[in-house]
Amino acid sequence: MIARLKALLNYRMAFSRWLWLYALVMVVLLALSMMPEIIFQSAHLWQSSVVTFGLISFALGFTWLTVGHFKSFMARIELFARAITDGNLNTPMPTQDDHGEVARIFQAMNEMQQQLSQHFNALRNEEAHNALLVQAINQSSNSVMVTDLHARIVYVNDAFVDNSGYTRDEVIGHTPKLIQSGKTSPLVYQQMRTLLAQGDSWRGELINRRKDGSEFIETVSITPVRDAQGQIYRYMAVKEDITEMRRAQDSIERLAYYDPLTDLPNRRYFLDQLNRKIAAVRRQSDQFSLIFIDLNRFKEINDSQGHVVGDKVLMEVAARFAAKVRDNDLLARLGGDEFVLVVEETDPKLLDSVVKRLLATLRYGVRVSEGRYDISASFGVAIYPHHGDNSADLLRHADVAMYQAKHSPSHVVIYDRRMSEKVEREVAIAGQLQQALKDGTGLELYVQGQFNITTRELSGGEVLLRWHDPLMGRISPADFIPIAEERGLIGALDKFVLQQSCQAIQQWQQQGRGLSQRLSVNVSMASFEQADFGIWLEQLLDRFDINGHQLELEITESGLMHNPKGALKTASLLKQLGISLAIDDFGTGYSSLAYLKQFNATKVKVDQAFIMGITDQERSQAIVRATIGMVRELGMQVLAEGVETEQDAAWLVAAGCQFAQGYLFARPMRINEFADSWLPS
Repeated sequence: MIARLKALLNYRMAFSRWLWLYALVMVVLLALSMMPEIIFQSAHLWQSSVVTFGLISFALGFTWLTVGHFKSFMARIELFARAITDGNLNTPMPTQDDHGEVARIFQAMNEMQQQLSQHFNALRNEEAHNALLVQAINQSSNSVMVTDLHARIVYVNDAFVDNSGYTRDEVIGHTPKLIQSGKTSPLVYQQMRTLLAQGDSWRGELINRRKDGSEFIETVSITPVRDAQGQIYRYMAVKEDITEMRRAQDSIERLAYYDPLTDLPNRRYFLDQLNRKIAAVRRQSDQFSLIFIDLNRFKEINDSQGHVVGDKVLMEVAARFAAKVRDNDLLARLGGDEFVLVVEETDPKLLDSVVKRLLATLRYGVRVSEGRYDISASFGVAIYPHHGDNSADLLRHADVAMYQAKHSPSHVVIYDRRMSEKVEREVAIAGQLQQALKDGTGLELYVQGQFNITTRELSGGEVLLRWHDPLMGRISPADFIPIAEERGLIGALDKFVLQQSCQAIQQWQQQGRGLSQRLSVNVSMASFEQADFGIWLEQLLDRFDINGHQLELEITESGLMHNPKGALKTASLLKQLGISLAIDDFGTGYSSLAYLKQFNATKVKVDQAFIMGITDQERSQAIVRATIGMVRELGMQVLAEGVETEQDAAWLVAAGCQFAQGYLFARPMRINEFADSWLPS
């Protein structure tokens, strides 16, 4: 009985059936409550009361069951609601004992629970993804900025704060104009606005300004951000600071187009601009001038003082030239000591003023930390299109004119077509001379004796170089020596002559001829100024086992004064080696004898320009007489060059000259013939 009662209590009827049953029970109970009055109206009143009490009890019990059923139903709904509120979406509501509408309600609630669980899981996953994304954005090295549709900033990451110098509070709510520098072209912003208005992305470069005022360059990528309905509600800008990269690119580009030493455009940039200039001028039927500039005797500075000093001189000269050209002129360094300048002027007078303006910058020499150096320049001019209609011809012809300018007192020459033939010959001579130095053919030493002008006894001999080229024939020293100086071959010539001279002295000693006097060799200033020239001479003497007292070096007066500081060092070492020094061509320069004395010179050679025909030239007589007196007063010897007549010799003897050289005494002869004639065994 109890088990049946429990089963009845736990029975789950369909909710609609339960309501119908409850209504039916109430109707039956109402009917039954009225029946005792009809059936037991009189004598059986107590029986009627018992029946009525039973029916009421049954109704109350049934009502209690109904209320309990509803309380159980509502309790489970409450538990479900609390579970949802607490976020517990994993425990489903049991429905196995429910039937009908209640079962369907609980089943629907379980389905809702599952959907809510899936939705919340999706939300949690999305939140985790968004948190990871925000963390990645904040930790990104690229700046990120988000704006609303009115361009007001709503978010910036840490990189933006670090790069711009602004705090978040200082930028949130403002527009990106806060960091604009004004250096970006308005066309860039116009293109940006157009693309963004179309719903497209934009990518480009902007020049912006930090809070401290410093400018920076950044690549910017702006992308529209859309909501779930596909509507744009934000714009996100991802920015990368490329300032350092751009500087590196600019440096690389500058290295490609600019000379790193002088900061002038280099050959590559110059040729590119020259070709552009030619194309533009050709369309306008206009003209312009190309000036080729070469520094005179720069190689001597470079060889004697080293490349460090040479580079400083080039830097100073380039800076002076650059300060004197106009903005629309093009000045460049081709390499070495060669510069080029493109100007609009084509009139010779105007070109002359341009050249004089540049020459004036070198008037007082160039002073660097190591000393002061006298330097000048030669200018060759080629005019487009008369002297060439392309860059190669213009450069070549300006170069030709420049070499002619080296022999011009004005230092500037405008190209003439006849110059090319002369330059071609000079180039050919330089090439053949280089080959002759390499294989030693065609070059031969001659010696002209030097004599005591009174006793006519041999006092020494001057070594002279002669050259007979197998293709070009005999070439005068007056032709090939200047070319050797200009083409950088003079140093090799000096060493060749010195080696051959020392070898001859060694052979004479071995033959028992014995030269008691000195053999005099001309040396260029380019060699004399070299720091290691004295050491090389010392090694040369040791190699041929000869005494320095058997050798004399001749250096021109003007050469000594070109770089007196460097010359003094070499002269001091020569004295230690026993090699004497003679000053050649005296009187053609502007130095004083007292100044030349400090070079330890033992002999002064008076140039033949003052000697030849001296008996008929009173001015020359005065100069030579004064020179002889001062030279002897300083304890040096005097040798007169170019003595060809007895009258000239007699005058020189009377003036006190000690030694002479010229056709009157002996003509130049091959070195072996000189030994046979003047050095008997």
